[in-house]
Amino acid sequence: MSTDNIPAPHQARFVPMLHTAFRNTASRNMVGHMQPSHSTLLYSGLHSGFQWSLRVIALVGLCTSSYLAWVAFNSGNVAGCGSGDTFDCSHVLSSRWSSLLGIPVSYPAVLLYALVSVLLIAPANWISAQWRWSLVTFAAFLAGLGGLWFIGLQVFLLKHLCVYCLIVHGCGLVLATLVATHPLTRRYVSLRLVATAAIAVLGFIAAQIMLPAAEKFEIIEYESAPATEIYAPPSGTAPLEQPTEAVPANDHNNTQQGEIFESPLHMPSQDSSTSVSPRRHSWLFGLHPALLLTAQVTTSQPASSEEQKTASAPAERKLVSILNGVQLDVRQWPLLGNVDAEYVIVEMLDYTCGHCQNTHAAIHGAMQAYGDRLAVIVLAVPMDTKCNPHVNSTPAQHRESCEIAKLSIAVWHLAPQRFTEFHNWLMESKPNYSQALAHAESIIDRGELQAELQSSVPAAFVKANVDLYRRASAGAIPKILFPRTSAIGEMRSKESLISLIEKELVQKSK
Repeated sequence: MSTDNIPAPHQARFVPMLHTAFRNTASRNMVGHMQPSHSTLLYSGLHSGFQWSLRVIALVGLCTSSYLAWVAFNSGNVAGCGSGDTFDCSHVLSSRWSSLLGIPVSYPAVLLYALVSVLLIAPANWISAQWRWSLVTFAAFLAGLGGLWFIGLQVFLLKHLCVYCLIVHGCGLVLATLVATHPLTRRYVSLRLVATAAIAVLGFIAAQIMLPAAEKFEIIEYESAPATEIYAPPSGTAPLEQPTEAVPANDHNNTQQGEIFESPLHMPSQDSSTSVSPRRHSWLFGLHPALLLTAQVTTSQPASSEEQKTASAPAERKLVSILNGVQLDVRQWPLLGNVDAEYVIVEMLDYTCGHCQNTHAAIHGAMQAYGDRLAVIVLAVPMDTKCNPHVNSTPAQHRESCEIAKLSIAVWHLAPQRFTEFHNWLMESKPNYSQALAHAESIIDRGELQAELQSSVPAAFVKANVDLYRRASAGAIPKILFPRTSAIGEMRSKESLISLIEKELVQKSK
């Protein structure tokens, strides 16, 4: 503004007023600029803390789901999750809801949390804010809605909880809640985004409900004949007499004889063992025919009248062949079904194993389909280092497996006609040992049962079962053994088992 047109007498008063006005305007401008700058810095600090919270939650979800994926890939057991009435990771992770089309649900969880982690950690100039926060918001709602589904399954359907699963699903719920309520991400929450996430989760739920559970077993074929390892006989033992020859019940056209693996009832204690090399292994052990006759016996107590009767009637033997040469006498082992059944299969299981419990439905369905034509020899193989030296550690869910296995054998030995009933109850009720003992005492006199449990018979059977488990290459259970093949791992469908029986037994007996 120029002061040339202002009369000289007034310039003296006007100029100071003009300078004051300029100073006030400049001050207001400076204050205006300073206030937004302070607000921006504060808002940015809040966003930074919010983003770090999201990063930590996403990384926790990523690490936990990665561990579950690793366990699923290796068919292992999670650490530190018990097998109690409430917290039982094995029960949850072996249920049909733990996978879709054979793919463990932990795999997509890993991908989801990895995506969120990358989006939150990547430098700002790599991804535009619009894309970054839209994707983070969508992924968070997927994780949150999926978490609601899986937590609901555990609480209302499975009635057991998995700590690791709850951590993963909890991370999803917290992520969804944060992005839905924080000012930074709330602007990206739209009806379309939420609806799309909900439709995706509902589609996943529908697929889990409608699609059949995928099978998880593998077929192992045994090519080599059994080879016997030499063990030094304990003191006071006598050599085993040559077994009576018999044609295996499962292979009527095969006249080649193998080793008869005697049960503890026939031979109270024996130490020789046979190693069978399956096709997936590349080594063979030495083979010598004379070694088949070198099993040793340790007599710990006089044989009962029942045991003497079993040993004195070799002509009544009915043999079933497994592992390409090992034979079991059907009358000497815990049996489901008719002892005179036309077809007999052998199952190795652990009563505390979730995959074995799931396979029980297939076994039960096949037995119903074949009726009295099919029987199953049950070999209880505890996955507990206390009685099974061929496992590396004892997961929490297997800590009572030795005791439950011995209890099952005791019930069979004392009341074989009640064994099927007790076996089915164990597999379907999934009890702990105290519950199983109480149920057994409702079937058999308590004093008689306690005397049997304190005898050497149950432990001897477990030891024999574990020896056969080692011959079958140890590893995963359940195992369903046929004359020359084995189905290793969980089998959910009775149709799959019936197909194997038709192939391995029915067709080859014609």
